[in-house]
Amino acid sequence: DASIDEVIERKSEHREALDKALEKVQEDIAENGTTPENTKRKQVIEEEIFNTDNQIAELEQVKKASADTVDITDISESEKQAIIDEVDKSYRIDIGDLSEDYMNNEVDKDEVIKRKQKYIDKIDKELERIEKAILNNEDLQENNKRKTVLNSEKRRALIEIEELEQSTEIDSETITENRNNAIQDAELTSDEKEALVSNNKDIETLKLKEQALSKIENKLTKSIENTTSLVEKRSINSTLEEVKKEKRQVQIEIGDLSQEQKEPLIADNNEKINKSLDEQQQSDIKNSEEKINEYNSEKEKLEKSIAESDSQKEVEKSQKKLEKVEKKIAKEETKILEKTTETGNDVAEKEVNKLKLDEKSSLTAIEAEKELLESEQLIQKAENTKDPIKKANLLKEAQEKQNNAIAKSEEEQNKRKAVILIGDITSSKELNSIDPKNVYETTSDIEDEQIQIGIRLMEIEDQLNQIDALLPSLSKKESEVLKTQKEELLVVQEKLQEKKNENSKRLAEIEKEKKITNNKGVDENALNNELSYEKEVEIAQTEKYKDISRAVNTLEQKQYELKVKEEKLVEEKKNLKEQMESIENNENPTVEEEAEITKTLSNIEKTNNDIAVLKNEIKEEQDNINQRLPDNPEEREQIENMVARNVDPIVEAPTLPTMSTGIVLLDGNQKTYSDENPIPLTAEKPEGLVFRVQIGAFSKPVPNETFNDFSPVTGEEVRPGLIRYMAGYFGGRGDATEARNQIRTMGYNDAFVVAYCDGERIPVYRAEQLLASGACVPSITTSGKPILTAEEATDQNNGTTFEKELDEFAYNKAPGAAEADVAESKMGLYYTVQVGVYNKPVSAKQLKNISPLITKRLPNGQMRYSSGVFDNLDDAREKRNEAIERGITDAFIVAYFKGERITVSQAKKLVEENGEEIFELNTPTIVKRNKVENKPDAPNPEPEKYFEDKTTQVQFVSKTTFSSYPTQVMQRYNSSDALFYFDDESGHINSVLYEQDSLPALNGFTDDFNQNSYYNGYRVESLDAISQEEAINKRDTVNELTATVLTKDLNNDLIQVILNSPLLKQIETTERGLKAVFYEVNSEEKINTLQIKLARFGASQLKKSVVSIETSN
Repeated sequence: DASIDEVIERKSEHREALDKALEKVQEDIAENGTTPENTKRKQVIEEEIFNTDNQIAELEQVKKASADTVDITDISESEKQAIIDEVDKSYRIDIGDLSEDYMNNEVDKDEVIKRKQKYIDKIDKELERIEKAILNNEDLQENNKRKTVLNSEKRRALIEIEELEQSTEIDSETITENRNNAIQDAELTSDEKEALVSNNKDIETLKLKEQALSKIENKLTKSIENTTSLVEKRSINSTLEEVKKEKRQVQIEIGDLSQEQKEPLIADNNEKINKSLDEQQQSDIKNSEEKINEYNSEKEKLEKSIAESDSQKEVEKSQKKLEKVEKKIAKEETKILEKTTETGNDVAEKEVNKLKLDEKSSLTAIEAEKELLESEQLIQKAENTKDPIKKANLLKEAQEKQNNAIAKSEEEQNKRKAVILIGDITSSKELNSIDPKNVYETTSDIEDEQIQIGIRLMEIEDQLNQIDALLPSLSKKESEVLKTQKEELLVVQEKLQEKKNENSKRLAEIEKEKKITNNKGVDENALNNELSYEKEVEIAQTEKYKDISRAVNTLEQKQYELKVKEEKLVEEKKNLKEQMESIENNENPTVEEEAEITKTLSNIEKTNNDIAVLKNEIKEEQDNINQRLPDNPEEREQIENMVARNVDPIVEAPTLPTMSTGIVLLDGNQKTYSDENPIPLTAEKPEGLVFRVQIGAFSKPVPNETFNDFSPVTGEEVRPGLIRYMAGYFGGRGDATEARNQIRTMGYNDAFVVAYCDGERIPVYRAEQLLASGACVPSITTSGKPILTAEEATDQNNGTTFEKELDEFAYNKAPGAAEADVAESKMGLYYTVQVGVYNKPVSAKQLKNISPLITKRLPNGQMRYSSGVFDNLDDAREKRNEAIERGITDAFIVAYFKGERITVSQAKKLVEENGEEIFELNTPTIVKRNKVENKPDAPNPEPEKYFEDKTTQVQFVSKTTFSSYPTQVMQRYNSSDALFYFDDESGHINSVLYEQDSLPALNGFTDDFNQNSYYNGYRVESLDAISQEEAINKRDTVNELTATVLTKDLNNDLIQVILNSPLLKQIETTERGLKAVFYEVNSEEKINTLQIKLARFGASQLKKSVVSIETSN
């Protein structure tokens, strides 16, 4: 039915795509040379280009030649049909009957083809007549119209014949495939899917199975209606017949099981409704029930006959009888339901009206009112429905709504009675902190209620839209009824909105109070303040900070106590709720019940009072901390930063030991060691690698005057009964060996060199290996002359106490903290995996016991933790995968050079320019004390674009805006590889987000769109920016909602909500289903609404958060 212009346009798009494909092949040949594959591909594409050009040229000629013809799309369906009927008057009836018989496998395809060929022959004959008339200029407009219609009809018939000729017999595999497709599209619940394959024969499973088969049957029926292919119709119809047969068998099994379990329709009614039925109503209902039982018996016989019959005609005959019986049953059910719903409406209205006495309605009361309104709407709808089965179903639904309204009313009345009872107890016992109206309510309850209110509001919105759609087509009387219902719905809507606003206000107050009580008495932006490690250590040793820290500890203890009390209050409220629900009569509880309630209320009162006291004390402690902070702004900001990070005070700064000489040789007259100054047996040991000279080993301490020929000397108790004595401290083996030789000349012939790493004795050869690899390096500085005489050492420190110097790399050390190296001591290039950012050193457990660890201190004192030092990305990826498996799901690969984090692309460039030697593993950094001895010569990498190593996302936004949903345009755009949706707020057609490096092909539509770039929901200000501040606007707050939906829970409504949401979104399919991430800037309103919609349609895995992007440093 397409016009020539539309075909030419589509062919031209195909031609453009071919040009692009050819260009890619040519690029491949240019880069990689000629291969059999790319040569073949080039040949195929060039042939297709040639053919397509010819087709377009031919179409242009046809278009030119047909300038006087009529476009098929300009001819109405009725005109087309009139022209066709004139050619072959019986065709429509004949082919309709044949098609029906063919679908039911009663005739073969040859019969259908034969009739269609006869039809084509008649069309050809008529076309010949028309051509002659056109040549004679007879009624050109009318004849051109007829020619266009008949040519189109002929093409259609030829296609259908070709399809029939190529069709094969329907086999079991085809039926199974059709069935599976229908199951996929039928939106079955998980219970229905299980029942479909279950062998259980209990009535509940069979009913679920019947429901599932009915859905599949409906889906197959719609598929038959929607397809124009006769072959496809036949295939689907064969599957449909199998499903119907299976369903009939299930219905018989249900009938057999339920024969003994049948209950009258009024059995499910609320007791108050049944009691309100008068004698005449009860008598009429009984008569109808007897008739229903008779009809059910007849129905079961027919169902059994259908299931057992092998004759299709007998089945159809019985099926017609069954339909009549079902209508009779529905009519009798309707008689019963008309009486019960009329009475039920009066009862429900009376119960709901009791609740309206309270000005401030609860959600339960509003829901009762809503259920009553919906039941009235269903009754009204039933009155206008002629089909007895549909009418009965509507009334059944109305009856259920009435029962719900009464149940909700009773629930609310019981709650109000409970409020009165609790009010009486709290008043008599003077429990003044308790509000009887919301005594059980918790924050979680309010949040859950908000979701329920949101769902109810959406339901009402749907109902109002339905009413607005129906009103124009109704009579004045019918319109008045609907208008009244609309007004009542608007009242309910207003009440729900008021309740929602009230809850929102309460939740905001709770959140505000929570934020206040969790504060540590310092500025909330304290972590933005910069602070050096040296200054941090200096402040941490001061009495002022220790005093503030003690106050912070007191505050945190009270905050913890508050948390415990609040958790206790939640449990007490839950306990009270359970007690109230277990009482049969809230107006007159037993003495024991009242005593238990009083006890729980007293507990709640005490906990409320304890919480109030703690909140006051927390406020006092916060004020106390604030007052203790220095007046000087700079000092104040520094201490606030430390308080915000929970930095502990310290007694002494972490230091590195130093000594100015290796060993001092004495003349024997000097007494370095004596009983007043004994040889140390527990001397402080320098960290890192150190060499010494062992001068003896004894079973017990030697006299202090024994070793006065050199200094320093220390003893080391290895175990009870063995003490080693060592002399000197050296940073290298050569210096230690020279000292050993000197000592031997002094009579200590068995002196020898020993080595220690971080205080642990190791073999000298191992020390050499560790030194070479950089794994353990000297931390002491030996002077230019390691062996001095007494005169030369006059101004030096000859003892074993070391001059204190701040260990600038000790910032990651703390009791219980994970062992970690520091990035500041590794100047070479390496890849590593970042696993977290923390305010202070953390335990290995917090880091999921991943190792080895490296830290980098940030300007504000926070620490980046990463794991591993690698010279290639493959090893880094393995470590990242390990981190993810351990539970660090946001781990990512980074690179460091000269102790600073750089991008991976910068790292690659450094390797290209400087070779493999630039890696830390190939050229280890040598650090002596706090000083790096061998920084790489390579210059720091040039500043790179902020997004260089980051993945941005792109959204396509139409340049054109539309005032209403552009159906045809949407269909055209969605025929590309991208997924588009219409944003009715902006009027633009937008795509979902796509990764920058994997954009979809738009099939020639690229110029229709602008491209907007995003990074984790933040709008990109500039893709070329160097700094984060220029790249994105971090002043914005981006809220994120992640919806993860399992395949079994996906349904059409849910998919439509996801696709049609106006929010910026990214959608991806996973092995288990679908994941969608939605973003909203500086607001949560739309995300909250969307969360409710998704929950309404079955999405249970919903996570809302604020997007966090680490500040660049």
